Amino acid sequence: MATNCSPISDTNITTNNNNRSRSVSMDGSEYSDSNDTMSTPPSDTDETNKKSLKNYPQSDNKRSNRMPPILIQTTSDHPWRKIAKAMYTKTQGLDQVTAKTTSIPLQIQINCPEESSFRLVQQFMTINKISFHTFALPKEQSLKIVIKGVPLDITDDELMEELLEEGFKPNFVRAFVKNDKRLPIHMVSLKRTENVKEIFETTELFYVRVKIEPYKSTGPAQCFSCQRFGHSSLQCGHPPRCVKCGANHSNKECKKPKEDTPTCCNCNGKHTANYRGCPYYTDIYKGKIDHSREARNKSILTTMPTPIPLPATHETTIASTIKSYASVTKHQAEKPEPTINASKLLQIIKDLLTTAQESEDVASKNAVITTVLRIINAIPTSHDE
Repeated sequence: MATNCSPISDTNITTNNNNRSRSVSMDGSEYSDSNDTMSTPPSDTDETNKKSLKNYPQSDNKRSNRMPPILIQTTSDHPWRKIAKAMYTKTQGLDQVTAKTTSIPLQIQINCPEESSFRLVQQFMTINKISFHTFALPKEQSLKIVIKGVPLDITDDELMEELLEEGFKPNFVRAFVKNDKRLPIHMVSLKRTENVKEIFETTELFYVRVKIEPYKSTGPAQCFSCQRFGHSSLQCGHPPRCVKCGANHSNKECKKPKEDTPTCCNCNGKHTANYRGCPYYTDIYKGKIDHSREARNKSILTTMPTPIPLPATHETTIASTIKSYASVTKHQAEKPEPTINASKLLQIIKDLLTTAQESEDVASKNAVITTVLRIINAIPTSHDE
């Protein structure tokens, strides 16, 4: 007989999280309690990085009511066929919930039509200890800011209390650390209340001048609970993994002495899991760059203005076509020739050659070179009589 599970609260969803703050390691040796991003202290020259690794998009009213996907990682102990049978038969209200595979091996994406089923699926996964993660609902998304200039003797808890007194609702506060030294720079996550944007009008905290600006990510987000990339600890249902020793326990439960060599749970290297030089991290970051380059090259080819139509692919045919047209119009009144924007044409050729240079496919290279030659050969030239 099916039972109706009641929607779970946020505290039930985030069983692997803690709200304590943590500093980010720059050299792979430092660690502390929590971290949701792999970043360096922001500077005025930092460029805003795109949100990490297929983060759930929110851009218009139509999408604002969409539920984010729930991504579960199946195992031999928890294959999808058994998970699905138990979930659909033991939980009411999931009739419209759908599932599909993803490009990641053994991963299943679950899509829910509304918040109630979204909560029910999360509850089922949590109770049955099935590894999963998801993303924040639109109404739960936070505002991340950077506060510069807070005195070094102010603790993270004191900064949270100060922000509460100012009328804001911080989720967590994290100080930046570089070369084992705490910096007067904090990353703060705030709940999106009606007055949250007033934080940028704040110019003074603890009776000193401070500078508050939007947080600019310099890399993919990293969960401080499981140490994986692409989601936040607030939406993580994976078993915790220690940032220092790599074992399956939370960071605060680690008993390994701080001076001992750490072990990364992502690459098994001799550094903490939040080290920016980790090969696993750099591979992910490089993958993002390569993906962006591929998208840019594709955009060049699909949005490029259509060149002059050609009746055939051979240069001899092109030349004879142009000559025939000239002989027909030789004795007619002279008309102004169509204007060709040389700079725009050169830019198109340059972009095409760049695409050919970056492509690893020989056929693609030849296709681009052929296109360039057609454009050049189709350009009308003037001859002195």
